[in-house]
Amino acid sequence: MTFLSVDLTQITIGEAFKSIIIVIAIIFVLWEVYLKIRNMFMTAHKKQNETEDFHELVDKHENEITQIKESQYAIVLGVQAILKNNLKELHKEYMIRESISTDEFDNFKTQYEAYHGCGGNGTGTRYYEDICKKPIVD
Repeated sequence: MTFLSVDLTQITIGEAFKSIIIVIAIIFVLWEVYLKIRNMFMTAHKKQNETEDFHELVDKHENEITQIKESQYAIVLGVQAILKNNLKELHKEYMIRESISTDEFDNFKTQYEAYHGCGGNGTGTRYYEDICKKPIVD
């Protein structure tokens, strides 16, 4: 019987053993190559998933930041409205008086600065300018 033009009856046990060892070695090398290629694909897939997870996380945090900014803006508007009302009431009270104390002026000024810092408009500034014209007594 010949195989690839080789008479198999002429192969010695040593040669057969050597051939088996070579085939096993080739199979082992091919298996290692397969594992390395498989590992490369798995690593690439994992990195792709991590990238997608990262982008999802960024989007989630951007949405949370937007919600926080909207909440902060609403809080600032609320504080601004409270301060404007306080300035209006204090303005009414102080304008009917002859003078105001240093503490009253300092309190009004602090509230005006906070109101202005919240983006308050000219109404608070007009109140502040009116109060600045009042005599201050200790």
